[in-house]
Amino acid sequence: RCPVSGGPGPGPCIGPACAMAVATPGASGGAVAAVPGPAAAPEDDIEPVPFEVADEVGGESGQSRATFFVPKGSAAKLVMQPLQKGGAVFPLQRGKEGEAPKGLAADQEFVYAVFISPRPERTADALARRIARRLADPDGAGAAAGECVVC
Repeated sequence: RCPVSGGPGPGPCIGPACAMAVATPGASGGAVAAVPGPAAAPEDDIEPVPFEVADEVGGESGQSRATFFVPKGSAAKLVMQPLQKGGAVFPLQRGKEGEAPKGLAADQEFVYAVFISPRPERTADALARRIARRLADPDGAGAAAGECVVC
């Protein structure tokens, strides 16, 4: 039996200690598969961080820039890993002080992503929810790495 999920095994662990991803056998000897476990919350259950969307000035046709307002001190960690949504990867960039958007509070800083989407507001909202989830759980799956096992 799996020591974490209590399942019969063999198979991926989906116990609460395993955040979202576990190693599973693949064609190349080991791929990573996303397995939503009991700890995974629906996307709509988390309030998005504040954001604004505008056309990317000087960018390619159709590019949008989503700017996300985050607590001061969090931007450096947020930009370390890109966000993923619908199979696309969205690298976050740290905002520069001289480019601060209107409405940025003294206790906030900002990060942004540039992308092309037929519905940029909807895409930005999904990214804002992913950022909020990261802020709520800064260590994410890495925190459970030692407890996650494959049965």
